[in-house]
Amino acid sequence: MSINESNLTRTFKHAMVEVLKPQLWIVKMVQNGMMQDGLPDLLGCYQGRAFGIEAKYIRNIPKNKTTRMFPGPIFTLGQKFVLNAINAAGGMSFGLLFIKDLKVGVLFNHLEISTVETYTAGEFLQWLEVKKSTSFPKRLSTFELKSAFETAVRLFPK
Repeated sequence: MSINESNLTRTFKHAMVEVLKPQLWIVKMVQNGMMQDGLPDLLGCYQGRAFGIEAKYIRNIPKNKTTRMFPGPIFTLGQKFVLNAINAAGGMSFGLLFIKDLKVGVLFNHLEISTVETYTAGEFLQWLEVKKSTSFPKRLSTFELKSAFETAVRLFPK
């Protein structure tokens, strides 16, 4: 199986079900022309709270630390709109970045994305260091994944 955003999202979903059942319900969305624009890759409910997760796969980090990490927006306007709507309705909305170079994933409050999109490679690496509590290895160790998700959930007030 080739490594891409869809496969990693599917693997992440199955790993979450494995470590968080029965408190978790989650579904991977498959976009087609009939669906609302901007729906997140994963929709679910954890301990009675709805959430959406928009995932992105990043192949590499620029070698030059002053180079912009992303050439443009990471999420589309539609994705930002839906994640904001989930948040406004009392749910939790996350961004999920898989970074191939570092063999790591990081889960974060989607409201940070506008700042993250402007980072240089060096600033992005510093941000990742701060996000260690919501990071997990690409191998998706169950303990580390559960810990990362539960830490990310605690960032959202009830």
